[in-house]
Amino acid sequence: MTAGISHDIRNQLAGMRVMLSLLEGSGAEATLREPAKRAIASLDHLAKLVNEAQEFAKADSGALQRLRVDPAEVLADTLVLWRAEGGIVSEVQVELAPELQWLTVDPLRVTQGLLVLLRNAARANIANAPITLRVARSDKGPGAVAFTVVDQGQGMDETTLARATEPLFSGFEPPSLGLGLEVARLVAASHGGRLELRSAAGAGTTAAIILNDA
Repeated sequence: MTAGISHDIRNQLAGMRVMLSLLEGSGAEATLREPAKRAIASLDHLAKLVNEAQEFAKADSGALQRLRVDPAEVLADTLVLWRAEGGIVSEVQVELAPELQWLTVDPLRVTQGLLVLLRNAARANIANAPITLRVARSDKGPGAVAFTVVDQGQGMDETTLARATEPLFSGFEPPSLGLGLEVARLVAASHGGRLELRSAAGAGTTAAIILNDA
């Protein structure tokens, strides 16, 4: 149902965007072109909110499909999708523990969770600073693996950090739908793990999807 509604909304948004783009690129007066430009930005933001709702529905439905996968391939596939989203300027530095040659996880869900964390990191990051994507064994239990994303942004104060994982809460401006971290949490929970956040004002943010590789 969510997919069908999202599809219909996106079609309407696409039509409006085309008409506004024609107006913005026409010989119309600046008094018309500037509002058209702002309207296009608003439509793009609304499209992102629709996509976030659909991703949330996907993360909370369907059976987990664990496969024996090479984590390097999962990371490579994730970064291909990440770069394909466009508008991304942050470099991603990948750190994969050499002893992790195989994992038994649902690769599609892991990719879904990592994309959420990368998007958040890119929005929070300072200009020209790299984002770190690290995968290594975790001390959170036998077979635990941590997929960690670290940004170099301004971080979150204690109040924002305490609410960051609440569904429908967003600390960004303009705000997102506030379901991204809930998607990451669901991905972790489906693998018997959890989502962990560490942050402090002025010190960036570290987000980790900790999975049970079993």
